Amino acid sequence: MPGDAVRSSAAVSSAVASIAETCGEAMTRGAEMAETDAASVGDWNEASRELNEIVSSFDEGEVSVDDVFAKLERATTIIEALEDRLRATSARVEELAPRVRGLDES
Repeated sequence: MPGDAVRSSAAVSSAVASIAETCGEAMTRGAEMAETDAASVGDWNEASRELNEIVSSFDEGEVSVDDVFAKLERATTIIEALEDRLRATSARVEELAPRVRGLDES
């Protein structure tokens, strides 16, 4: 199940990158202006759900020109926060792995 979340995050990141390419410089400005604010993103499931909703709104053509920048900026913030969480979780797992291996040897 955790692997599914990582693959899902990668798929969503890829979709957002594709949208950004279509929107030109809007994504660049959004990425520069977006701040990674993990508190505003919520937990992993909430953030994934919100990101999927943003991507779906682009896929379904439901985004007005006025909303493109705001949605891309929010998507960037969510992706950055989720990537930060993945890095932190990976570092914690790497830190704990030797301890777990030590338990197997006992």
